[in-house]
Amino acid sequence: MVDGRITEHGTFDEMMRNREDFARTFDEFVTKDQTESKGEKAVDVEDIDDENVKKRRAAKRGAQLMQAEERNTGAVNFQVYKEYFQSGNGVILVPIMFMTLVLMQLSFLLSSYW
Repeated sequence: MVDGRITEHGTFDEMMRNREDFARTFDEFVTKDQTESKGEKAVDVEDIDDENVKKRRAAKRGAQLMQAEERNTGAVNFQVYKEYFQSGNGVILVPIMFMTLVLMQLSFLLSSYW
């Protein structure tokens, strides 16, 4: 799309063969992600374009678009909960919330007798 208008259409392979905006954008961003993940720095745009074409042809399509998700496991430290409690004015708000809960339950219970 350019200025809200569709400029290219077709399958992925057709648009890559046409070498227009879609192919240039795809080459730029996919290979940029690949080089960043390897820790390489790009210096010259023309060299990058040549390398992008080679990498794109050599790589399996879509393989670099997905990455394994990193996951942390384990318990949350008590200090984290303590900081949340303090930063949220828990000393004041927790008793108020508890009293509000009790009043709500009482009003619900007494409304059936009214």
